[in-house]
Amino acid sequence: MKIERLNIFNSFYQIFGLGKKTINKIYFFAGVNTKNAPTSIKKVHQKKIFKQLKKLFLGQPLEKYVRNRIKFFFDIRSWKGIRHAKNYPIRGQRTHTNAQTKKLLC
Repeated sequence: MKIERLNIFNSFYQIFGLGKKTINKIYFFAGVNTKNAPTSIKKVHQKKIFKQLKKLFLGQPLEKYVRNRIKFFFDIRSWKGIRHAKNYPIRGQRTHTNAQTKKLLC
């Protein structure tokens, strides 16, 4: 697949913490059409995009923060930590009839 055919979202999905909604916000503030190919973005728009990206908490620091929060819950033996340890759904979802794939993974 040529890079000209890829849309703008595919180029940023690899960064931890960036999803479709965040990417849409960034491109809206930069004034870029999301249907364009990444190679057709002008330098002015690229600078605006990177300026917006610098403001966000992304990548390895975000991953480390999430990992530390999970470890914290596990260390204090809270309900969330126990659910993480058992690899069960964390936020109150049913496990009797739902979440079978989540339960089978451990």
